[in-house]
Amino acid sequence: MVIGKPILIKPINPILFRWGGEYSPVLTGPMNKGSSEPFPLPSTIAGFLYWIKKGYSTMTEEELDMEKDYETISKEVELWGPMFYAKGKDEKGREKVCIAVHDYPKKLRVVNEECLVENTSIYPVYINKIGIGHDVAKKHAHTEKGLIYTVEYIDYYATANKLGVKEVEDYGILVYTNLDVKEGFYPFGSEGRVVEVKRADELDITSLRIPKSYILSPVILKANESYLDLIISSDALKLAVDSKEVTLADIADGTLRLSLIGIGFNVKHKVKRPIYLALMPGGTVKTDKLKLGLFEKIWGSILVGGVSSGRK
Repeated sequence: MVIGKPILIKPINPILFRWGGEYSPVLTGPMNKGSSEPFPLPSTIAGFLYWIKKGYSTMTEEELDMEKDYETISKEVELWGPMFYAKGKDEKGREKVCIAVHDYPKKLRVVNEECLVENTSIYPVYINKIGIGHDVAKKHAHTEKGLIYTVEYIDYYATANKLGVKEVEDYGILVYTNLDVKEGFYPFGSEGRVVEVKRADELDITSLRIPKSYILSPVILKANESYLDLIISSDALKLAVDSKEVTLADIADGTLRLSLIGIGFNVKHKVKRPIYLALMPGGTVKTDKLKLGLFEKIWGSILVGGVSSGRK
């Protein structure tokens, strides 16, 4: 069942999406590397769409409470995704559409049969650049410290080419949302790189052949087992699915990755938000009725496979 409106977020130039850790030569020493994942965190996308719709405003909560903080945006925004979308023609001039999901860490996995590629799990095209630490206040480089860093950007256009879309007509980050988003060009992510945001009402992924069901974004979990037990045996993790207790083995259709994940930065209180245990994107699941985890309106999208694709 399709819910929400398709929105395409199209980076104009290569872009960086950080998923954790510190990336600042001033904080981490004379040599530093910023590493990117193929997609931003779901909270980044949701906050971005909320900002477009409402305009930026600071949070009003006096307590440092993640769930209360989260509700500010989640009351307004519902999000499904993200996926990589590319459309165009192949080298023989035939129309080609590719849908790929985040195969954590750092990879994309092609999921629709119409996108014929030799290896369905690929590294997107990353570009490394070298720079020097910059003193924003003084508007010059930290020449006395010699702070050198490298940063890794993802090139979406080149990634579309890598998937065999040679004459690219469109590409970007595909999400579905309940919001009526105004089309235009906006700064996106921590570096404020320019992206084009546009509606994609003509795009119907339910017509594509997607044989399996994939986790698209991290599923934030409430687990009954301790971290020590998880390390000993991840299959022992108990999850609440439709009010029933199950294990990972009950829902997995292959390998599911567990990881600890931070879910953003609280701007008002100037602190990182809490770290949670999560099922990471790219894993395949058996069920099309998967209801688990915290913050379901934004985190934990499932792409339902079968004869045609569906969404939850």
